[in-house]
Amino acid sequence: MHAVPTRSAAFPAATLDADLELERYATRLLQLRRWTDARTALHQLALRAPQNSRWRALLAYARGHEASELGELARARSEWERALLLDPTLDDARLALTSRRMRTTWIGRMLHRKG
Repeated sequence: MHAVPTRSAAFPAATLDADLELERYATRLLQLRRWTDARTALHQLALRAPQNSRWRALLAYARGHEASELGELARARSEWERALLLDPTLDDARLALTSRRMRTTWIGRMLHRKG
């Protein structure tokens, strides 16, 4: 019989602890709206575990906010939509899409009235 590697052998506890700590740090950065710092931390996590769709969704969410702050609304929308494709339960991405659409619509209506 061949020995089957245990979870701890495949994923050393130190690595799992470091990933968990980095995830907590990234989540806190998102809460503080420090999008670029959060993106950097989430990018590190996504590189370590590309199969983790939650981390990749949060990364797209942060990139969406970065784009929004730069006035790149189409790219922001695309990133938030990607976040929802990766994690349909990511309500923050859905809220970002909805609130951005509402603001754009409101601004569009105001500009239309003045023209």
